[in-house]
Amino acid sequence: MNPADVTMAYAKGARMGGATILEHLAVTKIVVENGRAAGGDDR
Repeated sequence: MNPADVTMAYAKGARMGGATILEHLAVTKIVVENGRAAGGDDR
């Protein structure tokens, strides 16, 4: 498997599930609610 293709497939699935993908940003915190990622440090 090509790692780039796997990453793109995950991104496509996330978008189909309603996620918004933001690029070129530093991640400083991940908010977890009920065992799922729910947001970042701006919440």
